[in-house]
Amino acid sequence: MARSTKVQKSITYKQVRWTSEGRDLQSLLQRAIRKLPAALDRHRPVDEQESAFHALNHHRSQDGALFSEVVQYTQGQHQQMLVKAPNAPEYGLEEYPPPENSDGHEREFLGSQLFFVVDHNHVALVQSQALSSRHLERYLRWLLAERLDLLEQEERFFLADQVAPKEKERITRSHAKKIRLGADLVTRAELPQSEARELVQHIPYGRGAELLRAAFGDRWKAMAHFSDALDEANIEVALEIRYKYRTTPNAQEFLDQVAISLRHAEPEDVEVELSDGGKIKGNDLRLSAKLRVEANNGRVDRQQLCEQMTDWLRQQIDRGVR
Repeated sequence: MARSTKVQKSITYKQVRWTSEGRDLQSLLQRAIRKLPAALDRHRPVDEQESAFHALNHHRSQDGALFSEVVQYTQGQHQQMLVKAPNAPEYGLEEYPPPENSDGHEREFLGSQLFFVVDHNHVALVQSQALSSRHLERYLRWLLAERLDLLEQEERFFLADQVAPKEKERITRSHAKKIRLGADLVTRAELPQSEARELVQHIPYGRGAELLRAAFGDRWKAMAHFSDALDEANIEVALEIRYKYRTTPNAQEFLDQVAISLRHAEPEDVEVELSDGGKIKGNDLRLSAKLRVEANNGRVDRQQLCEQMTDWLRQQIDRGVR
């Protein structure tokens, strides 16, 4: 039986920034789809084993804009299912491979989806943990530059965040007093480099490790080796920029600009304290909103999502996003 519910989705605005003049992402994507009408021709391996893929899948025109989605899947990935046996002390686990069908077409379990709307060089997207704007940016660069050679050799573009007008006004009116950029310190396992060394080392990586590397320089190399993972250690590394009592107008302008530019950082890592005592979290800096759309058995109504995303994007364009 179909189960229909309302789900909440976060939508974010991005502006396409080019290294060259006169480029239009929407027209380039429309050319790419015409040149590669089959979805199988648009899939890109994203791991060394070439088992996980990203692909531009569904696409349609909506009021002059282009609505599309990027999907992620892993070749031959099995789906796990819980077995809820009465009175059993624990749930059982069963694995199911992708089903075979009489039509001979391969089936794969869907890993994740990212939806986006493009209006010339304006983009609105609904992303997931597995498929973020960074994945979309890399995929589109591959599709246009490597797969189809639609870009010049040195030509580049990126999807830039725009600061929310309300929060920008708060910063310029009240001014930033303290900016905090933090990140958890986590590690990844590194296999022994020789047979004589049996222990696996855990090496810090990510933003937390980058901050420590910048602070300690060459000394960090000698410190950055651990016998156990730090993922559960709850260690956070933070960079703080602030003034104590008062500052100069030039320094205040610098601090305000740094605060605004942090919309590009991971939102959970950022906090801005204003001189009036107010605080702005990283998520609030970005131009974003919440949408509510129908979902049937967990599957989002694409048409409704397409219409709402396009309407929201046009509202931002009409307001003159910068």
